[in-house]
Amino acid sequence: MRTPARPPARAYFPAIVCAEHDSPIDALLALSVPRDEAMDLVAASWQSGEAICLVAILDGGRPVVVLRTPEGRWAACNAFFSDLSSTPEAAGRRLNKLLKRRRRGYVAWMPAAETRPEEVPGFATA
Repeated sequence: MRTPARPPARAYFPAIVCAEHDSPIDALLALSVPRDEAMDLVAASWQSGEAICLVAILDGGRPVVVLRTPEGRWAACNAFFSDLSSTPEAAGRRLNKLLKRRRRGYVAWMPAAETRPEEVPGFATA
């Protein structure tokens, strides 16, 4: 008997860096997230421990993400949810195609959910 394939635990996506900041609030503000909503998003992320990735959808539907860098700073990035992958390698290949002229990017992830992205912890609409 064949067992059904288990869905991946994470969904990976490319994120291109716009700027780096010392705090997640500053990074969200740099992406044009309103201050009150940025503070609410950061405060909400504290419930699940220290977040390393905060996602928001701006008015007009543009997805953005704030990521903790390996150096401990916060990268304000444009997120590409249309390129969700089940492996970091596939997301990395797509990221390499998106990068131009000395731009930097990261492969980010969020929990893969059978629900809408708005229902995933760390996800907020701005």
